[in-house]
Amino acid sequence: MGSPGAMMNYRASSSGASSRSKSAASRHLSKKHRFENAYVDATIRLDAEKRLREKHWMEMWTILRKELRELRKEMRDEEDAATLRELEGDARFLRKRKAEFEDMLGIQNPAEDVEV
Repeated sequence: MGSPGAMMNYRASSSGASSRSKSAASRHLSKKHRFENAYVDATIRLDAEKRLREKHWMEMWTILRKELRELRKEMRDEEDAATLRELEGDARFLRKRKAEFEDMLGIQNPAEDVEV
């Protein structure tokens, strides 16, 4: 180690080793960072999908509620027994579908669903 050439080789090899270890550490951090970003991206995407699904369920529940109200009005005005039975069957089906959406949304049965 006494010669100047040997000293330069030592410096070059030691600085090269440290740069290799730094780049390996930075590669490790970037992999970890990429994994965290992928996890965050997947979570955000799943949350967005869940919000869209719940929005759809809420829209369907609202449509069914309105249709049930209209159907009840029609049933009040109807005098023909055969048509009335058909409307009652439709109302039963709509109530069943509405209850399914209530279960998916976690909605308790509101008091307005009192059968006429």
